[in-house]
Amino acid sequence: MATRKYTIDVLDDAGQEVKRVFTAQPKVGESPVSAELAAVLDAAFRPVPAPAPTPAPEPGTVTPPPPVSPPIVTPPVVVLPPPVVVPPRPAGIHVSQGDNWAEAVRSAKPGDTVWLAAGGVWTTQLADTALRLKGVTIAAYGDGPAPLITVNKGSALTLWRAIELVINGIRFSARQPTAQGVRLLGCEVTVLNGCEITGFTIGLAAEAFGANRGKALNMVNCDVHDNYSQTGDDSHGVYVDACDGIQVRGGRYHHNGWRESQPAGASRMRNHNLYITGESRQLSVTEARISAACSHGLQARCGGQIVGNQFIDNPIHMSFGLVNGAGPIVPGGVTGKITRNLFLGERPLGSDVGVIERRGWAIEASNVKEAEISGNVFANNGPANPQASQAAIKLDLCRLTGKDASTPHPQAKQVIKIGKLAIFENSCTWPSNAPGGPVWVGAACDELRQQSSWPAVDVAAVRASVR
Repeated sequence: MATRKYTIDVLDDAGQEVKRVFTAQPKVGESPVSAELAAVLDAAFRPVPAPAPTPAPEPGTVTPPPPVSPPIVTPPVVVLPPPVVVPPRPAGIHVSQGDNWAEAVRSAKPGDTVWLAAGGVWTTQLADTALRLKGVTIAAYGDGPAPLITVNKGSALTLWRAIELVINGIRFSARQPTAQGVRLLGCEVTVLNGCEITGFTIGLAAEAFGANRGKALNMVNCDVHDNYSQTGDDSHGVYVDACDGIQVRGGRYHHNGWRESQPAGASRMRNHNLYITGESRQLSVTEARISAACSHGLQARCGGQIVGNQFIDNPIHMSFGLVNGAGPIVPGGVTGKITRNLFLGERPLGSDVGVIERRGWAIEASNVKEAEISGNVFANNGPANPQASQAAIKLDLCRLTGKDASTPHPQAKQVIKIGKLAIFENSCTWPSNAPGGPVWVGAACDELRQQSSWPAVDVAAVRASVR
């Protein structure tokens, strides 16, 4: 039988495919298929010759180590802080420490805001009789203490006939009290918000300028304190004359008109925290803290709305409509109400060394056309005072005088006593040294109808119609 050649693929010891050639020669009597199968098996299991040995390196030759794969390092997760958002700088005129704030205000146009940097201190005064500001705002900008305008003596800011002026968050102070701190003459629509005024003879003075009355003065959350005189001149926290529309809302009016160990002299009876003359109109005082005045916490000679305030440790907490001396009155009497106030404690008048002069009443009223005193609390006044009744409410007479002893007051015939006055729902623990205990009704007031909830009322020589 003929010999046949076959080629097959087999795997060597390294696992690689190799080709094997075999022949199949059947024996006598053997089928060709069996011969082919025997040849395939023989080829498949034939030993694979060993590979040739790798020649040894020549002497002095260094075989480099096989390359080592670098370890896989997982980078740490970095959490980035949120981006810092810097607020845009507000539009306006910016004044930094060392700049001239007064010149910046002079250059302002209607609608401008002059921004004073927080923490800045300026010693320049602004008093320009030719300057007529309109629609200008002076305000603080940035973080830190409120900007401070401090002067050695004199006024810090004097403005004539300014219109729509806003002063927001500025401090004014003086090292020597010789003048008004902020002086507004004939100004209209003025707002002081969150301002501090201290160290002057008068903290803020708002008056007419010639025939131009002041209009719409607003003091919101201001701190007016420790204004006094070194020479015995009249001294107040706030003095307002000939102004229509006065609003005092919130804030503190404290310790004005006197200083410890500083003799107040004869002026001590004329120095007050807030002094609003009878030439002014439309007064509103709400939610303020009025304390430790030289004499009166508030003189509301023009009447008005006195609501929700705290009067603390004043020799006389407030007057309403009453004018003594040569000052102007409201012809025909004042109107308004005194309601939901706290009248707490008292202190001696003035600060003269060795002089102890007490007043000790909460409200004194006169020249009242129509008013209401209701919902007030009177508590914790001082010891019995032989010089005054210490009634919580004292209805009195205006004692008007001219500019000299020989001249009568020009409005003497326009003043009234007490017109229609409602006094009700007040709470009083105010002691009285008058006969009859804590509720005292003057004998001359035969038209007074008393309620058990009334506080102590002294009507002096007034014949009042009180319900």
